[in-house]
Parts: sequence; C-alpha cells; structure tokens
Amino acid sequence: MRNVPSTVDERFYEMDGLRGWASLSVMLSHLLFGVFINLEPPLVTPFLRSVFLEPFLGGTLDVAVFFVVSGDALSTSYWVRQSRKSVVRLAVKRYFRLVIPIFASCLIVLCLIKFGLSFNREAAAILNVENWLGAFLRKDYSIADLFTYSGFYVFFHHQPETALNPFLGTMQLELVTFYWIIVFVVLGLLF
Repeated sequence: MRNVPSTVDERFYEMDGLRGWASLSVMLSHLLFGVFINLEPPLVTPFLRSVFLEPFLGGTLDVAVFFVVSGDALSTSYWVRQSRKSVVRLAVKRYFRLVIPIFASCLIVLCLIKFGLSFNREAAAILNVENWLGAFLRKDYSIADLFTYSGFYVFFHHQPETALNPFLGTMQLELVTFYWIIVFVVLGLLF
C-alpha cells in the first residue's frame, strides 16, 4: 500500500508524471492513427502498428492507466479526511476543475467559427479523413450553445457532430461514469 499524504495539499508528482505520459501517448495515438493514417506516402507504417509498440502508441492501455491513476489521485482527499463532506467537496471541485478549461476551449472554437477561421473540412480533405474530421462543426453555434454544451452536454449528452469541441467525448467517462460512480459513490459508502 502506498503512503497517503499527510495533508490534502501534498501531491504525488510521480502520479502526475505518469498521467502526463499516458496523456501524451494517447495524443500521439490519435495523431498517428486518426489523422495521419491515410496520408500518401504513408506515415503510419506497419512497424508503428506492431505488437511491440501497441502498448506505447495504441492508446488503449494509456487510457486505462490515466483513469486508474486519476481515480487514485482523486481518492487521496478522502483518505486524509475520511468524511462524506470531503467526497461531496471533491465532486463539486472536480466539476469546476473540468468545466473551466472546457468552457475556455469551447469559447476559442466558437470565436474561430465566428471569425471564419475553422478549417477542419479543408484539413479533412487534405488528410483524407472526411468521414470524421469533416463532419465536425457544421452547426451555427450561439453563446447559449457555449454555456449549455460546456456546462452540461459535454458530460451528459456529448455528440461529436454537434459539439463545440468534438474531441471532448471522454468527459462523460471523466466526470459521470468513472469518477462519480466508482470513486465518489464507493468512497461515500465507506464512511
């Protein structure tokens, strides 16, 4: 069993580093196998798809590592205080820690759309990935869409075709499924 920090503010930087490396590997996986997969001449060679590199570039293991380590990091507050109030405080704090950067990224996307600076369809044509990249950002978005998507729909009803930031599909897992059910509910029942 690992040591639990003596205060809530104490951090395990090793865990942050592990989450960072997992996130970087997932990003590389999306970049290589989602964006550059159809380029001519091929950038994604059979070597990159080999069984030896799958754990590092495939993304599946990295997503699992990220969620497990994040769950561990989130439960630290409970183990220090061991109260239901800390679980509720943690859940509310987690929501706002996610909503603020989500809102900021969606605001940037909305501004790019309004100023005619979103080129996802053109990029999709160049990269031969019209089936997914070209399908995004086709709606006439409003300020109301910005608030409703970033505060609610991103967590409870994310649909990439109408989302202001179509790449936030994992937020449903991030807040609702994994953390609320597994971490917060289980910890709430423990005390």
